[in-house]
Amino acid sequence: MQYPNIAREIKKIQTSGGNIDVFFHNGSSITVVPNNENARGVRAQVLVADEAILLKAENYTKIFRPFLNVQRIPGFKNKTEYKDYPVEPNAEIILTSAHYRSNWVYDKWKAIAYQMFKGNDDYCAVNLEYNLSIHEGLLPPKFIEQVMQEDDFDPIAFSMEYEALFYGSSEKAYFRLEDMQKCRKVLKPAIFFDEATIASSVKRVAKMKIPKVNGEKRIISLDVALSGGKDNDNSIFTLIRLLPNGGEYKRQIVNIYSLNGANSDYQALMFKRLFYDFEADWAVLDALGLGMSVYDELIKVTRDDERDSEYEAWKSDNDEALAERAPSMALPVIYTVKATVDINHTIATKLRAAIENGKIELLANDLEGRDYLEDKYELDKIDSETQARMLAPFFQTTALINEMINLEYEILNGKIRLKEKGRMRKDRYSSLAYGNLLASILEDELKAEDSDFEYGLFFD
Repeated sequence: MQYPNIAREIKKIQTSGGNIDVFFHNGSSITVVPNNENARGVRAQVLVADEAILLKAENYTKIFRPFLNVQRIPGFKNKTEYKDYPVEPNAEIILTSAHYRSNWVYDKWKAIAYQMFKGNDDYCAVNLEYNLSIHEGLLPPKFIEQVMQEDDFDPIAFSMEYEALFYGSSEKAYFRLEDMQKCRKVLKPAIFFDEATIASSVKRVAKMKIPKVNGEKRIISLDVALSGGKDNDNSIFTLIRLLPNGGEYKRQIVNIYSLNGANSDYQALMFKRLFYDFEADWAVLDALGLGMSVYDELIKVTRDDERDSEYEAWKSDNDEALAERAPSMALPVIYTVKATVDINHTIATKLRAAIENGKIELLANDLEGRDYLEDKYELDKIDSETQARMLAPFFQTTALINEMINLEYEILNGKIRLKEKGRMRKDRYSSLAYGNLLASILEDELKAEDSDFEYGLFFD
């Protein structure tokens, strides 16, 4: 037992109705309640809201804060000589990691800090960042150095998690944080495991494959990078489901894979492997610059030694000159993009419009994803390596959002131009934007088909 002195003070622990109650010999108690409507009716003198950023503002105001509506009346107050003894005030303690400034906790923190700065002793707001943990010997400096040197270092996530700073996008940001957060709706990612993993580790992960629905199309898009190292871009594969929705397509981004420093041969192999695992219909590739080396590998038959299989040669479906580079029997599944100034303007405007119109659906936040995986797949019973693979899509989605809200725009000759801030990248944005471009084209075709169908019925 880790804390025997505390254990001696505990009289009883019981669980009921989703609550956990700890009763002490001195009459005190601690009640742990779920973050939902079932918590209504509990009363307390001290309210502790841990990781408050995960609570809805409405729930906190209407369900949890009313816990403090009842004062503690100790027994000695019944004695005449103590009837006017001051009542001990109830206390409200909010503990949380930092998050985006759009979260309600940021406004609450500012309100409490303002009262403290005015000299109101009833309020206290503190920021405890990583240097305090280092000073107290709880966190080795080497760990922070390693985090900051890793290839996938995310300055925004570091600022919130380690520096305890709430983050807000700049006034020049092209994509609004609030709009991006509203997109986080999808709970089930598309993850692919080989037969050996399914057989020897966890058979339940086989259910993570998402079957196609009627009329669904699937896109996998690749933004190519060939240079390795933390200061270079990653190659990003984005997996997109196009779900018919009243003459339009809802775009669900169900996974994002990143590669750093991989050569063109390996990127082509991964492209085809993911394409067939995902049962994709289209592969989108930036064929300008570095992407051409990957295209030239894709137009060949690709050997997959690990899976002891071969993948057919592909070719461009929309660029005749590129298609002629490939064998005549190659599959025309590649939609090639050449990122000129005009195309960059188009993909930016189309992606923002899709986000604002509610057509883009992203994976939920990391903690909601973990809760879903635990509920559906018993995540905590799975080996750590498989857990990491299952959680990675949620972290990648957070990295995508951080990239996009840090893209600032300027208008040159009437065209939108996006640029990164500081050490931020835009490879995840580019991959998604290329995929969304094809989604928009397929959506126009879908609308035309629906229009032709209605026209035919009218005159039949």
